[in-house]
Amino acid sequence: MMETVLHDVPAPPEEYILDVERLRDADIRVSRVRCRRALTMVDPSSKGLKRIGLQRRDLIDTRVGDYPRTREWAVRLHAETSAHGLQWISRQDDEAKALVLFGDRITESAFGIEIDREPLYEGQHLDVLLTLAEHLGITQVIGL
Repeated sequence: MMETVLHDVPAPPEEYILDVERLRDADIRVSRVRCRRALTMVDPSSKGLKRIGLQRRDLIDTRVGDYPRTREWAVRLHAETSAHGLQWISRQDDEAKALVLFGDRITESAFGIEIDREPLYEGQHLDVLLTLAEHLGITQVIGL
């Protein structure tokens, strides 16, 4: 949730408004898949980046305007490795991992679906979002 619906929350989030109605209108969904086999991932961690002469600020801790450059790196790493994707520690939540999978190297059968497109704006997913928002200090929530 930190890399998607809460991606643009400022620090501190004093004036940020979490609009649940907007999530409803956008029909944002939650899915969870589990990989059925081991995948080989490129390591863009601080140690892995050092190997290619980069730092987190060059590839991971970037702004939206830098995304074209980071996409270029993904294309390069795809071309230069046989990896299935990239995996790193999330910039938005350093207790979570983020990843990009190379769709031309993984078949759909490699995954089992555990949660299939459930609405984010209701039930347990909304509870998780609201708990996270409270933890971040977001006090303005509308559309409940």
